[in-house]
Amino acid sequence: MKIPLQSDFFNEQVFSDPDRIVCRITPGEVIEAQLPDAMGNLLDDGDPQRGFPALRTGDDPPVGHCLLGPVAVEGARTGQWLKIEVLRLRTTRWAWNWSQYPHHMAGTYCYWEQTEPNRWVCVQNGWTISAQPFLGFAGVAPGRGCFSTLAPHRGGGNIDCPLMTEGSTLYLPLYCDDALFYCGDCHAAQGDGEISGTALECGVRELTLRMSVEPNPPFLPPPASHAPFCLSTASGKWVFFGLGSSLDEAFADAIDNGMALIMAQTGCSQVEARMGLSVHSRIHVTQVVNQTVGIHGIWELL
Repeated sequence: MKIPLQSDFFNEQVFSDPDRIVCRITPGEVIEAQLPDAMGNLLDDGDPQRGFPALRTGDDPPVGHCLLGPVAVEGARTGQWLKIEVLRLRTTRWAWNWSQYPHHMAGTYCYWEQTEPNRWVCVQNGWTISAQPFLGFAGVAPGRGCFSTLAPHRGGGNIDCPLMTEGSTLYLPLYCDDALFYCGDCHAAQGDGEISGTALECGVRELTLRMSVEPNPPFLPPPASHAPFCLSTASGKWVFFGLGSSLDEAFADAIDNGMALIMAQTGCSQVEARMGLSVHSRIHVTQVVNQTVGIHGIWELL
């Protein structure tokens, strides 16, 4: 299914209201879309001198990320898992970054141009970086009601993990029937922590996702574990996550979720899983700027 780049298909908050569903797909169906940046800017339709048009309508400031969704997956039920395969991800020509810190310098923008695929040059200072783009936001409605897009939750959302690139597969536990999936906030690059408050924010020229339903996958933790989303990278590594109000809390949550993932995949004991993480995992700070902070760990089955 091709989804047009029109404001009717995008929202600034996460809803579980069935009347707001922008499209319905069947499990295994592929969707193709273009995305604005997180602020709703169309970064292929302008430049830093002339400015960029916005997908949003009206004069009010945005209340959250400009997201595609909710997309309903027919037959998906609470307690199951939604599998999202990132088949293709191509970004816009322009991207930007700004800092919230220190506050007296907030509002200073840097614009970046993509001069070659995944190679970016800063207009202001000539810095050059190469990185794989990724979806900063991918998640399902965390329950019934209306929710802010800022803080990630156990059903995903504003994850901001740089490993969610083309070729990766995200698994989301479902909290609503029909899944109610949202995505957006593409990042061309991001360091651990996203410490200035933004990454290299860009739009998407070409996005292709395939969404399937996994009722009870044996390689994922059982529902009773209350484990959050997890990710299989393009290179076959597994990524587990932790969330919390502090880095200590998020780290402890990540270790619990990493152990649950390893136990599900290997059948080992909790003690063995902890020892496995101790000798064969890499722990990273995902982000510290989304109200709920995030930790992610990388595990490769030996």
